[in-house]
Amino acid sequence: ALLVVDEAHKVTAPTYKSVARGFMGLYTKVIGLTATPGRSSVDEKSNIELAKFFFSRIIGIDSGKKPVLEYLKDEDILSHASYEELITNRKYDLSIKDKIHLEKFYDLPSGILNHIGKDDVRNIEILKKIEILANNGRQILFFACSVGHSKFISAYLSLLGIKSGHVDGSTPRNRRISLIHEFRNKYIQVLCNYGVLATGFDAPKIDVVFISRPTSSIVLYSQMIGRGLRGPAIGGTKTCEIINVIDEIEGFTDENDIYEYFKDYYV
Repeated sequence: ALLVVDEAHKVTAPTYKSVARGFMGLYTKVIGLTATPGRSSVDEKSNIELAKFFFSRIIGIDSGKKPVLEYLKDEDILSHASYEELITNRKYDLSIKDKIHLEKFYDLPSGILNHIGKDDVRNIEILKKIEILANNGRQILFFACSVGHSKFISAYLSLLGIKSGHVDGSTPRNRRISLIHEFRNKYIQVLCNYGVLATGFDAPKIDVVFISRPTSSIVLYSQMIGRGLRGPAIGGTKTCEIINVIDEIEGFTDENDIYEYFKDYYV
């Protein structure tokens, strides 16, 4: 009779959609929950498809005359985020194949992400910044460019005497649960990951989200920074710092809008 879809922006992906449709009957009521009611910042068709799945209706937050994010911050539901750019001055050229992938999937291919993650000069700048933050007692969630990059940063932090851990899609379930528990309880200070902790992960005391993975996906980006935006009213922090590693990558754009971008797809 009722289908509730968490992380609702994923529901039009083929497998997810087939599962959701399998549960739906003629009179099934459907509601989706998401902080990012859209699929892409450039692919309008995919956003319209998502909106139609939920009958082109969106239930927002009644924030009165205030913008929604300002209202949520005032209510301490969201933390007050500050942004800092770590400018690497590193330039990366995309191959023709990379550009085709970017045009098709609206994001960088794994090959160029692996290449960026292996840049020693870039990694030195990242490690220097994390070391400063860690020495100031910050609790840091690190988004890497690749699995290898995440492992490398975590290992090097350990050499520096900073307690850290790494998780990815192949990390055994018990090991992942253990590391997340240690991070939540501040036994480790930096949790490095690739591809697994952008959604469905809750560690309210994060006060730094460190994004080294370049992306043009406004949905992925907003999900990543959202890991650190839980406010004190719901067990989180009053403030959170977002560190963005900025490179010079040909053909890449900077996306900042995380809430209002997709609202016009709903009536």
